[in-house]
Amino acid sequence: RDFEDLANDVGLDVLECVALEEGRPVSVLPHWRGSLAVFRLKKKAAAAQ
Repeated sequence: RDFEDLANDVGLDVLECVALEEGRPVSVLPHWRGSLAVFRLKKKAAAAQ
C-alpha cells in the first residue's frame, strides 16, 4: 500500500499490480509470499480548471 500511496502523491494511477516469487505470480497471501511486485502505472489526467 505504501507504493500505491506514493504513486498517487506523484500523480500516477496504479492500474495493476502483480506479486511474484521466483518469477511466478503469487495469489495466496501475496504481501507475505511475494519477493517482487510489478506495477503497471498511468500518469493521471491533468485536472480541469
